[in-house]
Amino acid sequence: MTATSTVSRASFADWPAQHPRASAAAIQLCGFLWRLWAARGTFLNPDEAMHVLAANQSSSLAAAYRASLATAHPPLLLFVLHFWRVFGASEWVMRLPSVIVGTIFCGVFFLWLRDLLGEEAGWIGLILASFLPPLIEISAEVRQYALLLCFLMLCAYFLERALAADSMAALSFSLFFLYLAMLTHFSAILFAAAIGGYSLLRLTRQTRPRRFLTLWTAGMAGALG
Repeated sequence: MTATSTVSRASFADWPAQHPRASAAAIQLCGFLWRLWAARGTFLNPDEAMHVLAANQSSSLAAAYRASLATAHPPLLLFVLHFWRVFGASEWVMRLPSVIVGTIFCGVFFLWLRDLLGEEAGWIGLILASFLPPLIEISAEVRQYALLLCFLMLCAYFLERALAADSMAALSFSLFFLYLAMLTHFSAILFAAAIGGYSLLRLTRQTRPRRFLTLWTAGMAGALG
């Protein structure tokens, strides 16, 4: 009986390693459900109400942009909320974009850490990103932070893929998500400077194709502009 219990416990402990995709999906699903519950349990704070009101009063994309000029942030969140209104305008529905991208962030964070530091670091990062209360909280608000984190993580992930294989497609995706982050929150400018310096150091370590360097230079110049 004891031997059987020991074997069962060992099999259970080995299950995540034997089924990594299913295990990661299960953790993300739990994090997603927790975010859904958090999104239903609170009322709109003043910042959230400002964004929802601006989106609901916007009759067109141009009107949403004009409404964003009265806020302290770039316009992308209001664009998202403007189109999201087709699913409803309740507090919970308006928080769903943050819930979704906050969950996507967890998965991309796992992939990025796994590629850089190995499986164990990836699993630790996935668990922390999925269940840390501050990350749950910002993923259950109608604010820019969940969208920002998701775009920044996608930028970093695709940059690593690009540098590993001199992939033009991956570099293009990395720059695209960097621009989206800068259209989401002004603090992304600090990240752009950091990722630009980091990628420059990586580029100097080995010879790269000229077209790869040209795309990177143009992308960084665009971010600076």
